[in-house]
Amino acid sequence: FFMLSSPVIYGLERLVREKGIDMVDLFSSFKACIYGGEPIGPRMQRTMDRWGVKVFEFSSLGDSGTIWECQAKDGFHAWEDIAIVEVLEPGGDRHVADGEGGELVVTAIHNKTDPLIRYRSGDFVRYTKAPCACGREHVRLWLAGRLGDEVVVDGVSILPRDIWTAVEEVPETAAALFQIIRPQREMTELKLRVGYDGQPDLDDVARRVA
Repeated sequence: FFMLSSPVIYGLERLVREKGIDMVDLFSSFKACIYGGEPIGPRMQRTMDRWGVKVFEFSSLGDSGTIWECQAKDGFHAWEDIAIVEVLEPGGDRHVADGEGGELVVTAIHNKTDPLIRYRSGDFVRYTKAPCACGREHVRLWLAGRLGDEVVVDGVSILPRDIWTAVEEVPETAAALFQIIRPQREMTELKLRVGYDGQPDLDDVARRVA
């Protein structure tokens, strides 16, 4: 296994451009790679497909463990023998229905050192208890983002994941390094600070990102 992240992938892409390294050959001995900490956008997924890399994503289960994709790649599996998993209405205690979205709330049942009880993770997720095609029957989760990262622009809810795809599709900003300028939660205009590569025409880059 090999742990991937967007800076690692971006660095490997530079090696392809500058050194001509054959990434298909480089990854040919790997059965799979793991990736976590941030979304895999469409551009990055196309890069992984082009290199023949099989990637499984993982994330945090409310500081009480990890959640993982399986071969079916249809949500993240949470192991319910290590934690009680609830999905509640953000800011409330109502359990949302199967298939709907809410805040991930976790109670650790195996951790004697840090036994979190109904820990509100701040993660906005969708869930189902339906069995997965892989045969596992633990709850599955789909991640939307952090509740604290949400901004409402002209009445529309926006999370960093919504912006990621647009930023990474522009070659000069493909590393998807950006910040949301967020003086308050509700705004009339979305403003970003975006990192770029090289010495491009910044007005042109800004136009294409916009």
